[in-house]
Amino acid sequence: MVDILPLPTADTQWFGGVGLIPPSITGTVLISAGDLSGCEWPSGQLNPYRSFQSRHPDLTIDDSVFVYQGTLAVPEISALASAQQTQALLAKGQSGPALVLAREAVVTAPDNLFTQAALGDAAAAGDKQMAETAWQAAIQIAQRLEPGAQSSYIPDLESKIKRLSAGNE
Repeated sequence: MVDILPLPTADTQWFGGVGLIPPSITGTVLISAGDLSGCEWPSGQLNPYRSFQSRHPDLTIDDSVFVYQGTLAVPEISALASAQQTQALLAKGQSGPALVLAREAVVTAPDNLFTQAALGDAAAAGDKQMAETAWQAAIQIAQRLEPGAQSSYIPDLESKIKRLSAGNE
């Protein structure tokens, strides 16, 4: 029997994310041309599949699906899946498990905008200092993006920090 793990994309967040993905996969990974190109992300730096762009695929299907085989390091893909699952848990009111998962995601990919933002969101209810620290880290990461992409993230993160500070007064 073959295990099939759907991988996260820019769109899977809207559907509650995908399951958890380990930071390393042994087997076969299929990536669509769109996901590989990163066309759905405001910045190529946010594309979790960018490490595959420099790899030669083992097989190409119809010039639109790229097949990679072996033991593949996928920490950014794993981190995105965990960040999306964190948000899904928060939406269900499961802040404890969300915080645990967000912390693990940051360990996997500490310089990832989505893991830091998810950690801030998960910590906001219980540990305001951790939340602010994580959101500030996400802002610093976002500031390294192209100017057009920065506006997709920085205002929301700054707003979260302001709301958190207003709640402390």
